[in-house]
Amino acid sequence: MIKNIKEPLIKYAISLAYRLIHNQGVTLKACLGLVRSYNAGCESACKPRRARPEAHIYGVTLLAKEPGHSLRSVPCSCTLQDSQRHGILNQRLLNVMGLMFVLMMYSTLSQALDLPGVIKYETIVELSVPVSGVVNRVLVEEGQTVEEGQLLLELDDVPFKADVDKISAELRLLKAEHGSMEKEHGRNKELFDRMVLSTVSLDGSELKLIRAESLLLAKKSEYARVKYDYEKSRLHAPFAGRIVERIVEPGQTIRSEMQAPVLFRLADTTGFIVEAEVDGDKIGLLAHGVELEVRLSGKSHQAKVKSATLLTPGRSLAQPARYRVRVKLDKSAVNLRPGLPATLVLPGQHE
Repeated sequence: MIKNIKEPLIKYAISLAYRLIHNQGVTLKACLGLVRSYNAGCESACKPRRARPEAHIYGVTLLAKEPGHSLRSVPCSCTLQDSQRHGILNQRLLNVMGLMFVLMMYSTLSQALDLPGVIKYETIVELSVPVSGVVNRVLVEEGQTVEEGQLLLELDDVPFKADVDKISAELRLLKAEHGSMEKEHGRNKELFDRMVLSTVSLDGSELKLIRAESLLLAKKSEYARVKYDYEKSRLHAPFAGRIVERIVEPGQTIRSEMQAPVLFRLADTTGFIVEAEVDGDKIGLLAHGVELEVRLSGKSHQAKVKSATLLTPGRSLAQPARYRVRVKLDKSAVNLRPGLPATLVLPGQHE
């Protein structure tokens, strides 16, 4: 196939370079496959992902040889000087160098298909209190591991207790008044049935009972609100995890009327992701749910693509779009820590 080429190789180098952009170098892989099939000794050196400059020159010179030459005539470790001694570099040197540049470019792009990333927690929750007040105690430190329901922070509870006590007392009074109104209205109904009490008087007692019921219901709602505020003045961990950031100190005043400020960031230590950035021309390989390999500390782990978010839109061929990809690691992965480097191997790029 390659031996029958009669036209200048530079044209085929351009053609191969163009196809390289569109099919991730399938054509060049086939060319290097021919080299390996004729000389098994060059198999390791001529792999695109690990090829040294000597191997590239070897592969290029084989492809540039005139028809009829034996592919076994050039050693695998052939350097530039060796090629000159073998009489390989001739008037077609420029064409050979053009194809060598394509191979070098393929090697670079193949390596780029391994995306560098970093380990991060999958879930980090921002914790705050929905009420205003002064911080009385902070019971955890940054980096500390906490259990679900563990107390993290307390506001000064004096104003909250005062509100609860006040509304509770008012509620007891309204309950008593409501009970008295119920009894009075019951006696008035008996008198009305005996035709001793007028309809106007009965309607008046019924109205008083309705008013007492409404006041009692409103006070119950107010009591529920102040009790909720009192309970929320104490912040508990919603799940087991690690405090990755603490942004609060004792004595600090918290204002939550408009927007509750963040006091802690709590990470779920049971789930990890790998976050990496990738150009737009490769984002098609990283659709949601796609399974791929993650290399970490010399070990391989299975993972699935969780999300891909556009960072910057593409402006030109020189400035393609950039995406942030988040890949969820399998729960079987152990000894993971945020900040560790990792490598994403795109689908179909295993050696």
